[in-house]
Amino acid sequence: MARKKTTPIPEPENMTEREKLAWEFAKKMADQVIHDPDGKTSRRKSRNYSAPTKDSIEGYLQNPTSSEKNLRNASIYLYQINTRYRNLLNYYANLPCWSYVINPVNYNPEKVKKDSFKKQYFKVCNLLESMGIEKTMREIVVTALREGAYYGVVWGGDGNSFILQKLDPDFCHIVSISDGGVFQFKYDVSQIKQEDVETYYPPAFVDMYQDYVRTGEKYQLVPPEVAVCFKADPSIVEYSIPVFSGTMPTLFEIENVKSLVESATELSNYKLLAGKIPVDDEGVPLVDYGTVMQYYQHIANNVGERVGVALSPFDLKDYSFEQSGTTAQIDNVGRANENFFAEAGTSALLHGATNDTSGVTKLAIKVDEAYSFGLMYQAEKIVNRLLKMMSGAVKFKIHFLEVSQFNREDKVEEYRSSMNYGIGKLEFLALMGIHQFDILGESYVENDVLGINDLFTPMKTASTQSSDKSTKTGRPPVEDGDGADATEATHDNDTDANR
Repeated sequence: MARKKTTPIPEPENMTEREKLAWEFAKKMADQVIHDPDGKTSRRKSRNYSAPTKDSIEGYLQNPTSSEKNLRNASIYLYQINTRYRNLLNYYANLPCWSYVINPVNYNPEKVKKDSFKKQYFKVCNLLESMGIEKTMREIVVTALREGAYYGVVWGGDGNSFILQKLDPDFCHIVSISDGGVFQFKYDVSQIKQEDVETYYPPAFVDMYQDYVRTGEKYQLVPPEVAVCFKADPSIVEYSIPVFSGTMPTLFEIENVKSLVESATELSNYKLLAGKIPVDDEGVPLVDYGTVMQYYQHIANNVGERVGVALSPFDLKDYSFEQSGTTAQIDNVGRANENFFAEAGTSALLHGATNDTSGVTKLAIKVDEAYSFGLMYQAEKIVNRLLKMMSGAVKFKIHFLEVSQFNREDKVEEYRSSMNYGIGKLEFLALMGIHQFDILGESYVENDVLGINDLFTPMKTASTQSSDKSTKTGRPPVEDGDGADATEATHDNDTDANR
């Protein structure tokens, strides 16, 4: 399939060698293929996922090491079609606010050169801004929860641009841990078409592919300066399965309970009208067949389609199929939902269940926060490794704040109070949604460009201006006499100094 033609990027005149490299990079990025429905490139192939069954998933769970791909595909399918499963994974990915601050690594004031420090600081800020931390981290985490792990590579990443490309997990394998807990992985480059290497993959993949051609080793280590590997369960390295795969059979049980309730509801809408045909002592009907049919047709023509009529003209009675336990069956659906979220380790109250146990819910949220913050720490290590790889003598690090959607207001007040002691200013601004990269720019726009401080001034009221003699408010000034001499003497000899 011929690639879609794009408007060519004009080549500037009189470029330096470095500018020319950046221009070549921009040309490649402008022609990135996001999706190839025909599957003729090796970057993104169309894939169909078949519906799993409860028995098949339970079979996969019996031997997860050999069923890694099957469990991953089942998880992807259920995430697409089941709202409970999707909401569960999105809940943990969206629970942290992903607010962060930036600080220098191993700061030594005696070795700092202010100009170079400031230049590198804004370079790091610019990179983090281009990364779109909040959005990118949520996408990485939800992918890792759904598929067991996220595998990706970075385009750019040196302060000018940042694009994260997801790799097919079927061709990735974790091989080691480095840099304080950051996973390294290999990619099966034999799955890449030779003509696609330079167009659809970062430049590092060219060397990987050449090593594969030279040595025949199809699994090549992805260089750490471009590799991004995030694991939903970092305690298991040998294989990666969806962390909530154990809850997937419960989803089918919920559907079964719902089907039973729907069947009971449907059945309760039917009625049967029947009557007793009189017979003599020998069991011979006392009414002839023709008369019975006339009564039957008369009754049948006057009832709805959900009402059945028996062949009887006498002693009519109605029979209902409504079960006395319908309410209990509906409760079973609620219990099945609660069991699903209980197996997932979170509170069903956070996902639509009705209850008034607010105290228990708060404790459940703290457990969920602890798990999400653990994922956040792993993300922090990945970002810090990328920052470590940046050129420059001064190194910076990112620090995610332990702030969730539920404790954000409390944390805002906590950092507001800490500012009384001169600390926590950056943390407070981060919680207010102001990135460090925007602090100076926003202040300049507000004060120097728009002059907001001069435009918006509070109205003069008794609470915004000093008291004077004409207002008759506050403690009246001490006049001559009436203790004025004593007050003046107190100021002179500094009597109140230690009070």
